[in-house]
Amino acid sequence: MNFNILYRFGKKRRLKKYNAIRNNSARASHPGGFPLCHQKTKLLRPDLYDIRCLYKNLVSIHIGVTWLELFTDHLTTGDTRAAVVVNSIPGDHFEVAAYTDELDCVAILRFKDYNYGYNVGDRMLTVNRYGYESDEDLIPGEMDTGSYRSFTPIIANLVCSDEGYILSKMSDIRNWEWNRVYDLGLEYKQKYPNVYRDGAPGYSEYPKFSISPTNSSDN
Repeated sequence: MNFNILYRFGKKRRLKKYNAIRNNSARASHPGGFPLCHQKTKLLRPDLYDIRCLYKNLVSIHIGVTWLELFTDHLTTGDTRAAVVVNSIPGDHFEVAAYTDELDCVAILRFKDYNYGYNVGDRMLTVNRYGYESDEDLIPGEMDTGSYRSFTPIIANLVCSDEGYILSKMSDIRNWEWNRVYDLGLEYKQKYPNVYRDGAPGYSEYPKFSISPTNSSDN
């Protein structure tokens, strides 16, 4: 009996069930097609590779999908868009503005700096999945399509090792989008300097703070 075939068949069914529940089955206009690099992912989510914490790798025991399976599916089918570094404190952390054209806005993602060497203005690539419940840290722009109210970004550069494929995907993005992401990101950081998301996969869906008046630089 070929257990590898059975596992892949079971994995496909589990992801289909998860997507149906999460309403993430909509087709992306620019699907990523990225393979997950476990070596890179382990830097951001070491807990998912710790044999003592295997239970944490399950998104839900009922659904039976692991986080690593979900990340792989996200990178394969998610929508690729521009992302730009908007803040960097070498040796400590850096922040990336991840863009979605569906809502015409950015989410700020913070990462620990594992000697990545990224500087403000460096271009990256986000792979997005979309949802229907409003996120408290998003400010939809004038080109918001109205189709979704939230999104979950994963930065491909930090979890994928195929640099050539990443660069080819980045070259498909028009220059005005890169400029818009950078401008939106700097504007957001100026107004809401303390609002961000943990950029690690599995956490990047959730804002740490909302864009309430108490988190605005105007106060």
